[in-house]
Amino acid sequence: AVMLFNLKSFKKKNLFDEKYFLYFEEVDLLTFCKKNSLKCYVASNLKIQHQRAKSINENIEKIENLRSWHYMWSMFYYNKKHFGYLKACKFTINFLLKDLIMMVLYILILRPKEIQKRYYRIYGTISSILGLKSFLRP
Repeated sequence: AVMLFNLKSFKKKNLFDEKYFLYFEEVDLLTFCKKNSLKCYVASNLKIQHQRAKSINENIEKIENLRSWHYMWSMFYYNKKHFGYLKACKFTINFLLKDLIMMVLYILILRPKEIQKRYYRIYGTISSILGLKSFLRP
């Protein structure tokens, strides 16, 4: 899907929250537009193929772990920003509990890649809950 905006109204306001990195910035932008009655059109019939991590020569596993961290950090931050800290905690607790349970399971069956992914998801969630900035970068 592609989002279309009126460029004049877009330039007048600082619409992008630079605290986000990688995830939820488009959801935040759409939420802002909706709250402020700004028109935004979504062309759902257009398809764009995204070449994930094609420009990065680093370890893909490392990049996937960073994505896991940022997704969870951004999910909590978005919910806190728009619905308040307590609702964000309530929304996120199920993800955190699932990740903790899955991490223990993966420890028991010796699956190091999955352990690491769950670790980064938990780390990202807790970092956001504690109000830390989005700080992990490739």
